[in-house]
Amino acid sequence: MTNKEEDHIEFIKNHRVGYNSQTKKVEILPLLEFEQANLNAIHLNQNSIFVKSRQMHFTSLVSSYAAWFAATQHNKNIVIVCPTTSQASEFLNKTKATLQNYFGESWKKNIVQNTKRYITLKNGSTIESIGSSISAGRGKMLDLLIFDEAAYVEHIDTIWMAAGIALKHEEGKCIMYSSVNYEDDFFLTTYYNAKKKENNFVPVKRIWSDNPYNNISFYEYMFKILGSELVKQEYDCIPRSKEIKSNRNNIITFRIDMWMEKEINKKLLQKSEEFKENYTLSTYLRELILKDLK
Repeated sequence: MTNKEEDHIEFIKNHRVGYNSQTKKVEILPLLEFEQANLNAIHLNQNSIFVKSRQMHFTSLVSSYAAWFAATQHNKNIVIVCPTTSQASEFLNKTKATLQNYFGESWKKNIVQNTKRYITLKNGSTIESIGSSISAGRGKMLDLLIFDEAAYVEHIDTIWMAAGIALKHEEGKCIMYSSVNYEDDFFLTTYYNAKKKENNFVPVKRIWSDNPYNNISFYEYMFKILGSELVKQEYDCIPRSKEIKSNRNNIITFRIDMWMEKEINKKLLQKSEEFKENYTLSTYLRELILKDLK
């Protein structure tokens, strides 16, 4: 059994399990300097909000913090709200992987309930991870509320109104993070208001270069295969404007798994080399859709 007195930093250093993009293995992940700074912002403040680039491993980091929060304390209620049920399952699976590594051989003895949606520990702590739901967090007092990819959670303003009230007064903690979507949505408005100290969130921004694994070659590669508009949004954290939003019926937006993103990037690079010009994701998708419609 691992020492129950481990603080959140040591816990995550010792037990966060995931896919390491550098070694290409599932293993204990190193805690990078910028990630430790993120943890400090989370741990030392009641509410924190992060505007982030893609591929900053926030879900991995926050899911391991949720594991620490539940495993080392008693009777804690944790709710995670994600854009979709599949993302909610992925978040909970990451949390479970860290908990399994922490408990080791006594894993099963420390679990009371274990489903695709929630997990209950022997110490009375519960972790529930769900897709966008207006009823999220209602009916219980919450110790920790997490919004994963908050800019893409439907009805987030209504959810926050209800779940925020359910947070324990002066003790309940909220973590909200996301890549950017539209400039005037609830998530970014909350972030901008935090910067102006008009709410009690502590704002943090993380762009692609904050991750030491991302160098200028990485940025130029993403620029080549995705195009300037998507790179600015996904990696420089520049939201889409209101003008673009007003014509959003011509835009299809969806999220993809990391393995799929890697395979698509390979395909785009292959196409670019084949045609001797920049072959964008938009072109690729249009061709696939047109082919299917015929």
